[in-house]
Amino acid sequence: MTINNGTVTTHSTDDGVNASLDDSLVDQNATPSITINGGVVKVYADADGLDSNGDLTITGGSITVVGPTSVDNGSFDADGTFAITGGMVVGIGSGGMPQTPTTGQGWVQQNVTVKAQDRVKVTDSNDAEVVSLTAEQAATSLFVSTPQITEGQTYKVTSGSTTVEVVAGENAQGGFGPGPGGVGGPGSGGGSNDLGVVLPENGGLRAPALTGSSRRGETNQPTGDSSS
Repeated sequence: MTINNGTVTTHSTDDGVNASLDDSLVDQNATPSITINGGVVKVYADADGLDSNGDLTITGGSITVVGPTSVDNGSFDADGTFAITGGMVVGIGSGGMPQTPTTGQGWVQQNVTVKAQDRVKVTDSNDAEVVSLTAEQAATSLFVSTPQITEGQTYKVTSGSTTVEVVAGENAQGGFGPGPGGVGGPGSGGGSNDLGVVLPENGGLRAPALTGSSRRGETNQPTGDSSS
């Protein structure tokens, strides 16, 4: 599956976007993959957000995953290489199995306690805002990747009145709130008109408010245009 541009939105009670082989395929040498090169991709999922049984590659665009709501899943799940080399990528959910990229641009991942409508932001060591968003549902895990994040540098993740420091490129082992396996409640669906990237006054990337919530055989509801 390849998405090059346009706006794609999915709502699912299972995986949001899933790339896998059909058992009836004759050619079992085929390799499933998900590649996103641009556009605005919004995934609301109760299970894994972007799930590839092969590689998961993001080279550009604005990608927001809201979910999962169950602890045995993650916003991203790739059996092969997970690479982010461009764009803004946000994953915020209650999964206890966060997966982070194996190659590409900088990223931060942190265990959090986020209630629906909480304001969450990531700032650098100079308190300059990197990403700011409003969570639409409760969450215990936050992932953010943008070109402005540098591996090895320290960033702050703030939710409400609580701030914790995290080093880019390192998986969080603690932090505030329940770590992996902690339970966060689901939010209510609703949809959003715009989850694209906008530039705040300080020049960093900002993710607007998140709104709304397959494995093979589940039904999604995509809208907009993409190429695959």
